[in-house]
Amino acid sequence: MYFPFTIDSYDDDLATNGNDESRVIRQLRYSTDLYSWSLWYDVNPSDLSNLSSIYFETELPLYFEVKYTYDDGTFNNLTSNVQVESVQIRINTTNQQPTQDNSFSPNIDSSIESTPAYQEAAAKAFQPYQTGSLVDVYRALSYQTNQIYGHQVVYFRTVPDRNSGDSIFKEWTLFNTIDRKCIKIMVPNNEFPDNKPQYSDFGVDFVAPFEIHIDDQYFQQLFGRGSEPRSRDFMYIPIMNRMYEIKSTYLFRGLMNAPIYWKIQLVKYQQHADTEIRESDKNALQNLITSSEDLFAVKVQNETQNATNPKQYKTISLFQDETRAQANRQIKVRTLDMTYNYSLLLQYYYDLSVIQTPTVTYDLNASITDQESQAIVGSPATVVAAENSQIYKAWRFGFLNPYDLNVLNSSAEYIDTRGPNNTFDSAIGRQIVISGYSNTSLDPTHQLPIAFTPAVSPNPAKISFKGRDSAIVYKANATNIRNTTITGLFKFSKSTATYTLIRGFDNSTSTGIKVVATTVSNSSTNTITISVIVNNVTTVFNAFNFVPDTWYSIFVPISTEYKQTALYVYGFVTDPANSKNWNGITQITKQVKSLYLDPEATVSTESSWQLISGPYSIANIRVFNTMVQEEDHEFVLSQQYLRDESMLVLVDNCKPRLNIPFISINR
Repeated sequence: MYFPFTIDSYDDDLATNGNDESRVIRQLRYSTDLYSWSLWYDVNPSDLSNLSSIYFETELPLYFEVKYTYDDGTFNNLTSNVQVESVQIRINTTNQQPTQDNSFSPNIDSSIESTPAYQEAAAKAFQPYQTGSLVDVYRALSYQTNQIYGHQVVYFRTVPDRNSGDSIFKEWTLFNTIDRKCIKIMVPNNEFPDNKPQYSDFGVDFVAPFEIHIDDQYFQQLFGRGSEPRSRDFMYIPIMNRMYEIKSTYLFRGLMNAPIYWKIQLVKYQQHADTEIRESDKNALQNLITSSEDLFAVKVQNETQNATNPKQYKTISLFQDETRAQANRQIKVRTLDMTYNYSLLLQYYYDLSVIQTPTVTYDLNASITDQESQAIVGSPATVVAAENSQIYKAWRFGFLNPYDLNVLNSSAEYIDTRGPNNTFDSAIGRQIVISGYSNTSLDPTHQLPIAFTPAVSPNPAKISFKGRDSAIVYKANATNIRNTTITGLFKFSKSTATYTLIRGFDNSTSTGIKVVATTVSNSSTNTITISVIVNNVTTVFNAFNFVPDTWYSIFVPISTEYKQTALYVYGFVTDPANSKNWNGITQITKQVKSLYLDPEATVSTESSWQLISGPYSIANIRVFNTMVQEEDHEFVLSQQYLRDESMLVLVDNCKPRLNIPFISINR
């Protein structure tokens, strides 16, 4: 549930120390999880109108960050610092805020000794006037002390597997947990070790040694006659909220050398591969402890992905492409070796201006009779084209592709081409089959009849195909997006046109994201206007000037969570000593705008991300699953291979496909 809130006032106490306070730039951003942040809002304490449309989830906490920058237009160091003594932000919201948290954690009571039957049996066991000797009194005192003053623990008993003895190494190779009980232990002088961790070459450990005592009679009464604590037993100590395992034990003998209690050395618990834990004990352990594998599983997975970059370093062939589902055969992958501070930045790029997208009309035959035939057949209707027909030749030479459009009047549907298939009739030869679909998934459930104009004597039936505007169709989908950033390197041609740069939009449901460019060129200026469409809500940014055939980097962060979108455009500074090296960036434009969507809206569509043909070139395409902050822009745009692949929904460095034949291995 979302509730709007407004910032009524923003007050701070600045010590300018002789500096000009009008040069101080105040900025604010907020988050609900300290991981994903909104973009920075400029703050003017006397006018907070730009902070009037912020939303947040009431069931989540709200965090603010403020940033102060002093900009006097120079790069000189300040003679005295500007100090921020305090910042006070007053928020007004219609939602009732919770009161101060007065919750507490109750004491843990996990002993079977709370049962009346056990208490009655224990009471009868203490008979001080019938011990008969001082040894019996000593044992009884030890037993009762353990029972009355002991600390409760959950004790897991482990025994060796009888069939796993190794006579050569004189050891057991397998262990099994056989019992679990809540018992009590004694701590000498009631002195528990410090909770501070100890760091060693083998990881983080507990303060050692840690010694505990368990009365011998007490232990046998709980686990059976003749039982004893063993190495590899382990326990959970609630008062410390820690897991320990037994390293060593020995039976302490007191008066008259009589066995009294066990002295036990504890160490940090480790999950051993040679220990088989019962299913019931596994469930108990999952509720008691969190292993490092569970605690850092996502982080380890992300770090592994970031280190190996499987998507970016994958060799691309015609039979295996981790990123692209379809590529227009007219597209040109060109080479341009450009570096940023002598680190490779731009190696390959797509030239999308060479793709032809005219509407072509073909005459249809009544049926397939020879190698030049092309006709509507089947149910639902499909087009079958023999190997010498016009449609087959257009497909063969790359002018008819999957995701092209089947056009009839004002309606247009996507098509898929399958084949070529050999026929048994040598008069027909090979052929392709063209089917119609309602969206770009090309899934059989979305198949539609092919639209065509029927024959009217003496004119034959006709069908029209429009070359697709999709140059690349990626395997990644725009699904359940809350925060994203679209970025890439662009080079625009001198033209006056409106075209889509990247699209993850489903026209049938009006959901998804599109980034549209409109270029206007004349004899004096060249301007470009970028528009962002999110779920049919269009945000238009102000036009900016560009130099034709010059590379720019564009960042478009989009957030349905923080209701923001922005446009950042950067130009590159050419190294005077090397024309193929960029040694700096300049910001061309920075525009941050509100995104007027339903507060609980997300972006989700069945359509895949697509690059759309137009008078431009593109390289280093990335779609992030988070809002990339402005301070990280140079870090992102200065690298060809990113080390944050776990944060990427889509990454394409425009590598060409290797035309290597697929060779199967016969077994």
